[in-house]
Amino acid sequence: MSNRFGLVDRAALPDVARHLRTAPDTAFDVCSDVTAVDWPPRAERFDIVYCLFSTTHRHRLRVKVRVPEVDGVEAARRIRAHEAATGRRAAFV
Repeated sequence: MSNRFGLVDRAALPDVARHLRTAPDTAFDVCSDVTAVDWPPRAERFDIVYCLFSTTHRHRLRVKVRVPEVDGVEAARRIRAHEAATGRRAAFV
């Protein structure tokens, strides 16, 4: 199994995530974890990290998005809304 990462612009995250989930050559259908790394000296202080897995291809990918302290990631807000509405942790929507 390979374990790679990609840095994605936060404005492009919803489109990139959709492609990674639906494209037959990637088929990342599981988000095993969503976490963050704090880099206080950096202007874009936080890295949001999505850990993805494809059950079809048996490969992994970590997608990192840099965000400043006062900003957010639209996909993360949608994920939290989905969790609240369904009562379950479904991190990849």
